[in-house]
Amino acid sequence: MRIIQRYIAKQVIIATAMVFLLVTALSFVVGLLRELHALDNEYGFFQATIHDLLLLPYTVYQLFPMLMLLGGVLGLRKFFPKCHLT
Repeated sequence: MRIIQRYIAKQVIIATAMVFLLVTALSFVVGLLRELHALDNEYGFFQATIHDLLLLPYTVYQLFPMLMLLGGVLGLRKFFPKCHLT
Protein backbone atom coordinates (compact mmCIF):
# COMPACT_ATOMS: atom_id res chain seq x y z
CA MET A 1 0.00 0.00 0.00
CA ARG A 2 2.83 2.40 0.71
CA ILE A 3 4.16 1.98 -2.83
CA ILE A 4 0.84 3.12 -4.29
CA GLN A 5 0.67 6.09 -1.91
CA ARG A 6 4.19 7.17 -2.86
CA TYR A 7 3.40 6.81 -6.56
CA ILE A 8 0.23 8.90 -6.28
CA ALA A 9 2.01 11.53 -4.16
CA LYS A 10 4.87 11.68 -6.67
CA GLN A 11 2.48 12.21 -9.59
CA VAL A 12 0.57 14.95 -7.79
CA ILE A 13 3.76 16.73 -6.68
CA ILE A 14 5.23 16.62 -10.20
CA ALA A 15 2.02 17.95 -11.76
CA THR A 16 1.76 20.68 -9.12
CA ALA A 17 5.38 21.72 -9.69
CA MET A 18 4.82 21.90 -13.45
CA VAL A 19 1.69 24.02 -13.02
CA PHE A 20 3.53 26.23 -10.52
CA LEU A 21 6.46 26.82 -12.90
CA LEU A 22 4.24 27.42 -15.91
CA VAL A 23 1.93 29.90 -14.19
CA THR A 24 4.84 31.68 -12.49
CA ALA A 25 6.68 32.10 -15.80
CA LEU A 26 3.51 33.27 -17.52
CA SER A 27 2.80 35.74 -14.74
CA PHE A 28 6.34 37.10 -15.00
CA VAL A 29 6.10 37.59 -18.77
CA VAL A 30 2.68 39.24 -18.56
CA GLY A 31 3.88 41.53 -15.76
CA LEU A 32 6.97 42.46 -17.74
CA LEU A 33 4.90 43.26 -20.81
CA ARG A 34 2.62 45.38 -18.64
CA GLU A 35 5.66 47.36 -17.44
CA LEU A 36 7.06 47.98 -20.92
CA HIS A 37 4.75 50.91 -21.58
CA ALA A 38 6.43 52.87 -18.75
CA LEU A 39 9.97 52.64 -20.13
CA ASP A 40 11.81 55.93 -20.58
CA ASN A 41 15.26 57.36 -19.84
CA GLU A 42 14.89 57.07 -16.05
CA TYR A 43 13.13 53.71 -15.96
CA GLY A 44 14.77 51.09 -18.13
CA PHE A 45 14.25 47.44 -18.95
CA PHE A 46 16.47 46.31 -16.05
CA GLN A 47 14.40 48.27 -13.53
CA ALA A 48 11.18 46.91 -15.03
CA THR A 49 12.53 43.36 -14.72
CA ILE A 50 13.56 43.94 -11.09
CA HIS A 51 10.15 45.45 -10.33
CA ASP A 52 8.37 42.43 -11.81
CA LEU A 53 10.66 39.99 -9.97
CA LEU A 54 9.89 41.75 -6.70
CA LEU A 55 6.14 41.50 -7.36
CA LEU A 56 6.36 37.80 -8.24
CA PRO A 57 6.15 36.43 -4.64
CA TYR A 58 2.95 38.39 -4.02
CA THR A 59 1.44 37.09 -7.26
CA VAL A 60 2.38 33.52 -6.36
CA TYR A 61 0.87 34.02 -2.91
CA GLN A 62 -2.40 35.13 -4.49
CA LEU A 63 -2.48 32.24 -6.96
CA PHE A 64 -1.25 29.53 -4.57
CA PRO A 65 -4.65 27.92 -3.79
CA MET A 66 -5.57 27.74 -7.47
CA LEU A 67 -2.16 26.31 -8.36
CA MET A 68 -2.44 23.58 -5.73
CA LEU A 69 -5.96 22.63 -6.82
CA LEU A 70 -5.07 22.57 -10.50
CA GLY A 71 -1.89 20.59 -9.86
CA GLY A 72 -3.79 18.04 -7.79
CA VAL A 73 -6.48 17.60 -10.42
CA LEU A 74 -3.92 17.23 -13.20
CA GLY A 75 -1.85 14.81 -11.11
CA LEU A 76 -4.83 12.59 -10.35
CA ARG A 77 -6.11 12.78 -13.93
CA LYS A 78 -3.63 10.08 -14.92
CA PHE A 79 -5.40 7.54 -12.73
CA PHE A 80 -8.84 8.17 -14.25
CA PRO A 81 -8.33 8.17 -18.03
CA LYS A 82 -12.05 7.87 -18.96
CA CYS A 83 -13.19 10.66 -16.66
CA HIS A 84 -15.05 13.44 -18.49
CA LEU A 85 -13.80 16.08 -16.07
CA THR A 86 -10.68 16.88 -18.11
